[in-house]
Amino acid sequence: MKGSIWRWEGEPTDALSLWNALNLPAESAWWFGWHISHIELPQRLPPALPSAEWEQLRIFSPDAELRALMTGSTIEYLLLTEQTETLASRQDWQCIAEGFEVRESQHILLGEPSAKSSTPSDELVEIAFPRRFCYGIPVQKGQVAVVQVRHYYDPLGRRRYTRYCALQAVAKQILMVESGGR
Repeated sequence: MKGSIWRWEGEPTDALSLWNALNLPAESAWWFGWHISHIELPQRLPPALPSAEWEQLRIFSPDAELRALMTGSTIEYLLLTEQTETLASRQDWQCIAEGFEVRESQHILLGEPSAKSSTPSDELVEIAFPRRFCYGIPVQKGQVAVVQVRHYYDPLGRRRYTRYCALQAVAKQILMVESGGR
């Protein structure tokens, strides 16, 4: 599987409008972002995003990841995807890098269900960081929240980008087996 990176060259717009114009399945989309005084953790993509001057904003699904990056007073939009057929014919997207080798992986997110919780909960706690984490997915005891990712490697084998795909709850034992018990 090969990945590519595209830059938005069209008229100024907002990230959600740009994402919706890609016509990707809305039910499989997630987002997260941050600005100087606030962080939004990964969660399901709502019909409208909170109003803020995001320094970083990412909308992602198994098909693609849209990155909105604040650079000075402008916003640059980049799209990481392995599916280039629909973008190749569009004038408003320019391919700026391609041919990345793509490898699938997963990252464990912070937090576990509360020791007092007897039912699945989307509110997780982490002792090292005294706060609750809500990713919008139910996690039960014995499970952890993970984000499915795709790493983009250049021809020299260096990891250049990590593209988010989806969040899910998985059993801790499965992670131990897949990682060789480490």
